[in-house]
Amino acid sequence: MGWLKERIVSEKEKMASMNKKEKAAYIWDYYKVHILALAALFALFVGVLWQLIFNNRETVYHFAVVNEVMDVEKDEALKASLGSFLSIDSRREEVTVDSNYNIPYMYNDDGQLVYADGSPASDFSTHDKYFLNLSQNMIDAAVMPESFMAHCNSIERSYYDLTELFSEEVLEKYEDCFCYGTDADGNTYLCGLYTDGTIFDAAYFAADDGEDLRKACGRQVLAFPLGGENKENNEKFLEWIFEMKINTAS
Repeated sequence: MGWLKERIVSEKEKMASMNKKEKAAYIWDYYKVHILALAALFALFVGVLWQLIFNNRETVYHFAVVNEVMDVEKDEALKASLGSFLSIDSRREEVTVDSNYNIPYMYNDDGQLVYADGSPASDFSTHDKYFLNLSQNMIDAAVMPESFMAHCNSIERSYYDLTELFSEEVLEKYEDCFCYGTDADGNTYLCGLYTDGTIFDAAYFAADDGEDLRKACGRQVLAFPLGGENKENNEKFLEWIFEMKINTAS
């Protein structure tokens, strides 16, 4: 450690005759790399600490919107609305709304897989994303075309029977919206609720896209994927989604 002591003594002797301005200039010229490195380390430490404290939120509900118009701004607005409706603690909790699911599952007359608008399918990433999230129990609720739900159930039963999730008293409120489907074994069950008259109705989200596309989209159904991990919020979610009427949507 003798060399360090000698270095300190030498530096003190150099700066002994300097004024404050000269000392500051000298320190910056000779030690700026060290100063900048320390500043970068400090910024990194603060950033990691910030992430741990303020950005480590638990997802208390994940809502997927399948084969509607992908719209990040709308997703963010719905996310804020749903979070407020569920009274989440935004410092520790979050909800997610994701419309980035443009999934091809229909075939045209030539046997080619196509999107809802009839264009040839070319990107299967959101298909893989959706079914991966399903398998990992990461989706609590989803709105989708009725035909897509039937497609999922033809492979294997993917959605809850609503009588398994909600009481008779709750279901009575939505009796006019009941959607029945058939699972891969041919069993009929109450698999969802039609979202007619809400902003998840094709008459609303595809209003400017022509009658053919609206017919291709068909009736939209709200369903609850098997294994969803936030069932305690399902009833409040039902209330929220059926408050999103077309004539009250902003």
